Amino acid sequence: MDTYTEGTSIKETLDFYDENGDPVPAETLLIIIRDETSGKTLRRETVTPSASTYDIDVTVEENTLQGGNTREHRKIIAKWSFNAGASGHTHVKEYILEAP
Repeated sequence: MDTYTEGTSIKETLDFYDENGDPVPAETLLIIIRDETSGKTLRRETVTPSASTYDIDVTVEENTLQGGNTREHRKIIAKWSFNAGASGHTHVKEYILEAP
């Protein structure tokens, strides 16, 4: 699991493929950024990517430790669908956020 310092930004790049491995744009993409230590959701949004790749940018503010903690377990969850919602995938990246 990757470890990042509090106050840094992170870019997570997603590549969307169908069942045959062909690149496709996702019709919908649900992005959830959670602090697993507290159970708090820091971001929940649905976007419509216009290409077969999409960058999730986790901001400096989202990577700020909560409630006086010096270490937290974070999770980026991305759920996307295509083919009118008939198919889809979920991508999860977990990381540790630590005080400088």
